[in-house]
Amino acid sequence: GGAVPTIGLTDDLATLRQMTLYWGVTPVAVPEGADVNQLLSHVCDWGLQDGRLERGDRIVLVAGIGFGAGGHNMAMVHEV
Repeated sequence: GGAVPTIGLTDDLATLRQMTLYWGVTPVAVPEGADVNQLLSHVCDWGLQDGRLERGDRIVLVAGIGFGAGGHNMAMVHEV
């Protein structure tokens, strides 16, 4: 059991600041225009350096992609 860490990724400074108010969410800035593979690489590197992730951990990336998506239409499980 236990709480599941939630990381909020964004390339927008205003959104990053807003996420600091979300309970249980750690905001992390990502490079503008990053694709899914770059996001995964960025969050894995960040998590390993921060001590929140270890090799073999699984992360779930939920994102809104393509077609001007405003919602979440993609989910991916990735092993660190």
